[in-house]
Amino acid sequence: MKTSPNASNVKNLGRPKIYLQHTCYICGNAMSGGTQTIKHIKAVHGYEIPSRAVGHKRPQDNDQEYVRDMSNADVLHYACPSCWFHCPEDDLEALNEHTRDEHDPVKVDITKDDDLVSTRPTRMRSNSASSNRSNSLPRSAPIDQSDVHQINQKLDELIKLFSKFYK
Repeated sequence: MKTSPNASNVKNLGRPKIYLQHTCYICGNAMSGGTQTIKHIKAVHGYEIPSRAVGHKRPQDNDQEYVRDMSNADVLHYACPSCWFHCPEDDLEALNEHTRDEHDPVKVDITKDDDLVSTRPTRMRSNSASSNRSNSLPRSAPIDQSDVHQINQKLDELIKLFSKFYK
């Protein structure tokens, strides 16, 4: 005699079971959770990204089921530590692109190895208390260090010119 499936099996019938692996968007290293991934990104690569709000669980999805045990999964996905985004495990570039576009990583430690980071420029965090993500300037190409001296000279000339003008 065949037994009928229980209510939870009927509800999940036909939906792929997805295990979400928290993965560094830069190097692809797997972590045990979102917080550990964010700490890794800052400690190893020198970038800061936002974390998810505490107490907000992943929304239910009628098309897929999320499982906590990899052995019960049909599919492995890379999970963003900052939001609910996830993508197939063979597409680290999608996670990288999502993170750069949606979470605007800020370089907070220029001494960290970032050779694996996309060549797309990122902005540096100011030490100023008035620095704010929402008020940041648009991204631009990095300034060549040889030009910094010339820029400073021009600024000094302008300051002197304005000082004379206002006297």
